[in-house]
Formats: sequence, structure tokens, C-alpha cells
Amino acid sequence: MGWRFKKRFFYLSLLFLIILIFLSPKIYRFILNPSCYNGRQDFNEEGIDCGGPCIPCKVKELKDLIAERPIILIYPDNTMDLVGIIKNPNEKYGLKEFEYEFILRGPYKEEYKVNGKSFILPLENKYIIEQNKNVPNFQIVDSELKIYFDKNNWQEIDFKSSKVSLLNYNIDQGIFEGEVINENYIDYPRVTLNFIAKDREGNIIGVFKTVIYNLKSGEKRTIRITNLPQFLDKPEEIILSPEINFFEL
Repeated sequence: MGWRFKKRFFYLSLLFLIILIFLSPKIYRFILNPSCYNGRQDFNEEGIDCGGPCIPCKVKELKDLIAERPIILIYPDNTMDLVGIIKNPNEKYGLKEFEYEFILRGPYKEEYKVNGKSFILPLENKYIIEQNKNVPNFQIVDSELKIYFDKNNWQEIDFKSSKVSLLNYNIDQGIFEGEVINENYIDYPRVTLNFIAKDREGNIIGVFKTVIYNLKSGEKRTIRITNLPQFLDKPEEIILSPEINFFEL
């Protein structure tokens, strides 16, 4: 009986140790460090639920991102582009990663979702573009762009402007040709060029984009894009919105 008891005790102890190792992160978060969520300043916090063992108080005080209602561009070939604009009102902080979700709704609670990840820089008005999606098989009566992120992904960054500009362009027979320039003092290993086509009233009537690599400081580069969408009207203006991940530079 003594040997059986010791054997049983050994296996129970081993099982308890495995469970304890598995639960240790949750125990630390919710038992050893509960002060970050209790609405009080304690446990060496610098403010209420911030500083010390919690997120920095500067991060806690940051303003939320603002997501505008998405623009849905439906083309004659029954494909669509989704365009969202997300605004970061914070002057010195950007998000190195966030998740977004376009949600299109029908009259009988149908939903069509498109998800992705991106980043946003300080004071940036960022275009989120999802291209060549199939039109859902229901009438779209409502739409929404949601944002999800971890507050720990806020990062202070010294950013003013990418200084990548569109010098000139021409659109002829469904082909875009233009020239961009990097007027910054640093080289860019990767640049996503988002082009926004607008009509005479300033409405977005189409979007297209491409990616270029190793854009040197002061370099001018010719861009040629042949797979343009079927614009909903004649473009009167093309706006360039460059996307450069300064968190990785």
C-alpha cells in the first residue's frame, strides 16, 4: 500500500505541476498584477491603471483612431473595391500594427466581411484599400469599418512626411503612366503607391495601386499600370497616397 500511495502521489504531483506551468501567465496577469484594470492607482502605478507595471500613461491617454464609413465601388464586371479612411489624431504616436474589418450588411442580416492588417503613422489619414472582391449576392444596405488593436502596439515615432510625390501622369486606353519622386533624405526599401481617382465633384470613382522597391533619396521613377479598374466616371484628378512602414526602417 505504501508503494502504491507514493506512485499515485508522484503522478498527481506531476499533473499539478503541468497545470501550474500552463496557467502561470494567466495567474500573473489576473492575480499577481490585477491593478491595471481596477480603476485605482496602486501597485507602483504612476496614474490610474497606467505606468509602473501597466501600460505607459502617455499611451493610455492617446486618442482613439477614427474610421470613416467605407466607400464601396461596384464595377460593371460585378467586382468591387472597398475603400476606408482611418485617421490617427495623435501627433507623436503611431500603431505599428492593427487589424481592420470591412463589414457589408444586407436587409436580412446577411454579412460579408473582408479582413486585413496594417499600420498607421502619427497624424496620418490612411487609405485602406481592398481590391477585386466579388460583389455579395445580397443588396448592401449598410457598411462599417472596424478597427482592432493592442494598446501595447502604440509606439512613439519621429515622423513628418514620406515626401513621395506624384509629378505627372497620363491615363490612356486603360493604362496609367506617371512619375513619382522621393524628396526625402532617406532611401525606401518598399513603397506601396495607392492611387485615388476622383471625379469633378471630388468623389472617389476608382482606386488602384502598385508596389515599388528600393526607391532612393532624390530618385524619380516612372510607373506604368495596365490593370486599371473600370472607373465609374471620367477621372478628373488622381491623388497619390504612399504607404511606407517607418516602423521597419
